[in-house]
Amino acid sequence: MVSVIIQIMAKSRTRVALFGGTFDPPHIGHMVAIRQILDTKKFDEIWVVPSGVRRDKRSIAPPHDRLTMTRLLVKHAFPPLENVKVLVKSHLIKNPDAFPFTIQEVEFLQKKYPGLRFTVAVGADQAQVLQYWHNAEKLFGMLDFLILARDGRPANVHPKCRATLIDPEEAIWMSISSTQLRRRLAHGHSISGLTLLPIVRYIQKRKLYRR
Repeated sequence: MVSVIIQIMAKSRTRVALFGGTFDPPHIGHMVAIRQILDTKKFDEIWVVPSGVRRDKRSIAPPHDRLTMTRLLVKHAFPPLENVKVLVKSHLIKNPDAFPFTIQEVEFLQKKYPGLRFTVAVGADQAQVLQYWHNAEKLFGMLDFLILARDGRPANVHPKCRATLIDPEEAIWMSISSTQLRRRLAHGHSISGLTLLPIVRYIQKRKLYRR
């Protein structure tokens, strides 16, 4: 009886997908990834979370610029027309030293929002190395994962990780990276069509990613 009550309570909690990244800059690949999350119909909200200072990946644009560009992406690509809210969260940008590892961010969010049920959405490339994340086995026991399709290959996930895998044959996916956009910009090439026009204009105004 107790287990049944716990299951009912878990199902009634607001379901939130956490989609993090450097977004340096954000692009249509990120839009496609968010679309994949929406298409699962498993979540009430999607939190898009630009990272602060990461140990494994150095960002180029300043944190406030990456946050602004991410907000532009969500504002123009995902207006409030669907039942699922797509929101930009800034806790990693505002507290860059507070959450050096994903498990610390999850512990913070679960304590701050006890009524929410979190799932971490990651690309298929990250799915291959989840077991190497800090305190991975404890993290696997704390929440579920959603593995997004980034190319046509199926992902392999650690057996202790509770994960839902999006089938690349049934999903829209796109293999594009922020690194490619930064390289184009550094060489003076246009990125029109690879990200939204307001983001292109913001990059031009702020003179980002120039050599």
